[in-house]
Amino acid sequence: MHGRESLVEQIRQLSRDAAAVFIDAIDEAVQLDPNIGYVLVQLLSERTAKRASWRLACRPGLWTVDLAEGLRAALPGFQELELLPLDLHGIEEMAGSDADAFLTAVADARLTRLLAQPQHARALLDQWRTTRELPAGRSEAMRHTVSNLLLETGRFRPRRVHDDRRMALLAERLAAVTIFCGVGRFGLGQVNNPSDGSADSALLPVTAVPTDHEPDLAGQMTVEDLHEVLNTTLFSAAGQGSVRFAHQSYAEFLAAAYLARRGVSGRRLLSLLGADANGLAPGPMIEVLGWLLPLGASIPADLIADNAKQLLSTTGLELADDKMRRRVVDALLRGAANGSIDEGWNLDTSPLAHPDIGDQIHEAVQRAANHWEIFWICRITRHCRVSDAADDLLAIAFNLTWPSFVRAEAVASFAAVAAPVRVDELAPLLFLSSEEDPQDEILAAALRALLTRTVDLDRLTAALRPRRSPSYIGSYSRLLDELPSLLDADHVLPVLRYAVGRRPNHRDYAFDRLLGGLLARAWTMHEPSIAAEVGGLLGQERLGGQVEFDRGEHPWEVDDNPDLRRAMAAAMLSVHHNAFMAVLDLRILTPQDLTWLIDWIPSAPAQALAAAEVVLRQLAWNVADRVTADRILTVSEDHPAYSILSQFQGYRDIGARPDWGVRRRISDHQRPGPERHLAVLRQTLSRVRAQRDQWWEAALALAGDLHAADPKAAFGWDLTERPLWPLLDAEEQEEFWQIGIAYLSARQPEPGSWASRDRWTYQEIMPDWAAVYLLATLAEHRPDLLRRVPQRVWDSWAETIVVTPAFMNEEQKKRRLGASAPPRGRAALSAALRDHVRTAPTVAFPHHPLADFTDPLLLDVVAAIARDPRQPLARRDASFEVLVEHAPSVALDNARATRAEEPAPAGAIEALAKLAPEELLTPWLAAGQLGPLEHLREIDPIQLSDSSLAALSRLLLDRLPFAGDPERADDFARSTPESEARRLRMNLLQTMARRGMASHLASLRTERPAEDQEQINHLLQQARAHEALSLWRPLTPDTMMALVARGDARVIRDSAGLITVLLEQLDQIQHYVRERAGFRSLWNGDPGANAASPKMEDDISDWLAQQLELRLTPHVIIDREIQVRRTAASGVGTRIDITATSGGIQLGRVVFEAKHVQNRDLLTAIDHQLIGRYMQPADLTHGIYIVYWTAPALRPSSWKRNHPDPSLLADELRTQARRHGPDRCVEVFVLDIGPRP
Repeated sequence: MHGRESLVEQIRQLSRDAAAVFIDAIDEAVQLDPNIGYVLVQLLSERTAKRASWRLACRPGLWTVDLAEGLRAALPGFQELELLPLDLHGIEEMAGSDADAFLTAVADARLTRLLAQPQHARALLDQWRTTRELPAGRSEAMRHTVSNLLLETGRFRPRRVHDDRRMALLAERLAAVTIFCGVGRFGLGQVNNPSDGSADSALLPVTAVPTDHEPDLAGQMTVEDLHEVLNTTLFSAAGQGSVRFAHQSYAEFLAAAYLARRGVSGRRLLSLLGADANGLAPGPMIEVLGWLLPLGASIPADLIADNAKQLLSTTGLELADDKMRRRVVDALLRGAANGSIDEGWNLDTSPLAHPDIGDQIHEAVQRAANHWEIFWICRITRHCRVSDAADDLLAIAFNLTWPSFVRAEAVASFAAVAAPVRVDELAPLLFLSSEEDPQDEILAAALRALLTRTVDLDRLTAALRPRRSPSYIGSYSRLLDELPSLLDADHVLPVLRYAVGRRPNHRDYAFDRLLGGLLARAWTMHEPSIAAEVGGLLGQERLGGQVEFDRGEHPWEVDDNPDLRRAMAAAMLSVHHNAFMAVLDLRILTPQDLTWLIDWIPSAPAQALAAAEVVLRQLAWNVADRVTADRILTVSEDHPAYSILSQFQGYRDIGARPDWGVRRRISDHQRPGPERHLAVLRQTLSRVRAQRDQWWEAALALAGDLHAADPKAAFGWDLTERPLWPLLDAEEQEEFWQIGIAYLSARQPEPGSWASRDRWTYQEIMPDWAAVYLLATLAEHRPDLLRRVPQRVWDSWAETIVVTPAFMNEEQKKRRLGASAPPRGRAALSAALRDHVRTAPTVAFPHHPLADFTDPLLLDVVAAIARDPRQPLARRDASFEVLVEHAPSVALDNARATRAEEPAPAGAIEALAKLAPEELLTPWLAAGQLGPLEHLREIDPIQLSDSSLAALSRLLLDRLPFAGDPERADDFARSTPESEARRLRMNLLQTMARRGMASHLASLRTERPAEDQEQINHLLQQARAHEALSLWRPLTPDTMMALVARGDARVIRDSAGLITVLLEQLDQIQHYVRERAGFRSLWNGDPGANAASPKMEDDISDWLAQQLELRLTPHVIIDREIQVRRTAASGVGTRIDITATSGGIQLGRVVFEAKHVQNRDLLTAIDHQLIGRYMQPADLTHGIYIVYWTAPALRPSSWKRNHPDPSLLADELRTQARRHGPDRCVEVFVLDIGPRP
């Protein structure tokens, strides 16, 4: 599984190199990074992605509308193919004449839900047709499918030897190896590693599959047995002599079946599923856990609680029994209550339905702790159709305590489960204040619910209004889009009439789409009276052309009806003198309607004439046919529009249009035409034959009219693109080149006369600029002539070429000129550029078209500017910009050297932020205080260490808590030090989540405002998912088998896993000490007797180390370190008391510090010794502080009687230990070394 950064890098690489790319397991990626869909859309929108063919796969539950729409926009021709649930018609078609009997049998077996999945439906039908029986349980349906695949034979498959039972058990073993050992393919023969030395870790030779004894399998398992299973249709070819499971779901189911049959439970189950890191099952393991639910496996309650949300997307949950469903519901609600679970917008909770869910929901409502718990209550209630919860839902909907989006959920759920007659009880929610319903979410839910009943038109129109937050795209926006299709036909016009009156002065696109939808719906009624009324509404000045239609097409253009259009136009023109705007913008009338319009005007209302004449004049310039033209020509003088139409009668020059028809400046008619400018050009060419020093005038004359032409005609770097160049004949063009080359050799340029100025005349600049343009044009079109340019020309013109500006995106032509110069010419240009950068006051040199920053000489000049305090700060900042990109080490050295200046160049700070952010942040983090916020702009969280990420996040949250964020909707687009710092704050937290820094985020959350906790809680869930995945490693097949076989086996993956095992062993040792007289080894004399006393700390630690070694060897090494100093027989040495080290997947190490209960350093040793002396210097992360406690009554008379309660002592010490988190994990264990009281 990729992190986001590596995914981006690999997809971009594939976009460049691959012809076809298949991206699988998007559903698993979404669980780790909910924004991965957005990332994919952005990547596939890039130009290079269009080169490859893309195929993406995702389980339906996590395939979102936004992702589908984004991919359709990114990839032209993108097709969305879905394995649709089978409906009744599809099942009847599949079953044929057996349909009725088959459906009855499925219903009796309570397997109806499986019919939605074609794969399972086909398997059920095949079994029923063969045996006239169906599986006894839902999980048996999958087992039957797998059994059939193991049974299938064919011409190219070996004949089966073993029975069904043996084949199934072997398949389970192979599935367990596939899932828990990370095996993607099984090699049927010898596996040869690639020639480059790399090995395919996902390929396992069948000979490497363990053949250990299987308890339920008769006889010894052999490789030949495994070959027989691998040759069945349960497996498919995977290339290079290997096979894989035909479908991932088969492997997941069989692996779960294997665990259930072998009785794997408790900590072993957590280890196999990779959930021992933080309780979450990573990646595909969640599907295995889902299948364990209906298989009757013994699953720890914590495992269900930690994975409750993820289980909703598993197939197995649908097959679980009622008791298990109740457990999952309870886990979801408790997780929401304690903040470990928040939103679940795309998740289907319907599989959680069980007979007692109504009571369970009611109890949950009574104790609900926060709005997310209420959210899940509403979701579960709606999906599971819990009608008993209607009263609770209604109370939630009206409860001002809950956020508006949660109340909207309650409204939707109430509408779904309550009796239809009760929906009217939601009516008061239509008229809430903006404080209660700021984004119209409750309004949308209530309106949608009420639209399912007989619509109260007055109530509907009273509630309908523009959005309160026009930039917010939510449920109300979507409802406005859908509303026209939800209304009865007789309600369309009244709602349209009302909506027109409510249209706001500001632009609300959703409300305008509502108007467009209502108009389209009204058009489909094909009623002249309706068309006339619609026209009256459209003609109002407030509407204009602002109506939004679906797909941008007007309904009368899709389904034209001229009579209706004309009725609408007549009404529009009659209501307002500016109605012509709407008629023309909405294309109500076209040139085909001219005859009708001419005939209608004499009978039109007087108030319509002015607007009608404007429309008539516009349409008359686009006469559609001869009949219409004849009608215009025959209009008599007594026609009201004669003054308009008479302009079109008789001969009219095409330039004689009325002033309104074309906007022309009067001076355009007074300017000479192109023929006159060409004559001037030829006169100039004739003159410069004798006066070659005036050649630049010919180059300028190529532009023609300098007042009317595009500025590029005079300042473009390609002379052949100027307006008059194509009008010259070949001989004139060649003469132009020759004179120009002679001009280059003869003229001595004078860039100093204009380079430092910002205003010029043509006469001041064109003598030099025209020559530079000539060189650029030769580089583009006449390289043969460019090669004839003497070296001395390059020497004399180099400075001029460098400083001549390239306007209007002409930089590329200037760059090509530099590349086309001969070697000595390029050297002259480089030298001139260095002088320019060194001496000119410019700050634009980082982007100079001729700048080659691979040139070390140029970089030396730039570096000198960066460190020169006499240079303007803007030039120094520009220099750092160049150095950061092209010479990072130089940039860093200069940034360090100039940081002490006052003020330090902003570019130096940005260089540090980009290249050495830790160095910039160290003094801030040490002081616990942020520096200037503007210095944070260039920090990339990816470059920060975990500790710096957490520390900087803490400082930013202290300075800029989420509760203080501005409410402006456009704040994300503004750039201020505060807005940039807020964006960095979120990027830091998201980076922590992607790194799996769950403990750091949990620590950040402590004692934060509610808004901060809400944000961090959401990211904490992502962090835990990343943490689980990053810590999981495939087991070796032998390790997996040992873990399955031994009830006391554990997988120690790292220090966290080791400390868990050590604490378990300490519990067992405590039991041995108190219950089996183990305390006798720890005392001098019998406890309670005169002169009896506990042994010294070192002696007890020696004994404890021996006990741990006996229990954990050879997998864990228990070490008693060399004593550094021991000043007296009764003293305490300076040494680590015990060190435990494991090998495993990652090296695990845990240090112990032990103290007698009477030790004077008991309450300070965690800070001073365990952390300060041992863990920090050795960079260790996990430790155990163990107290050798004795009941006061058993202590020697010389001992104090303090800390009489071991539980209170442990709590006090744990409080100290927590202060060192999350970077250090210290567990406290109070070992009672005395006998049972």
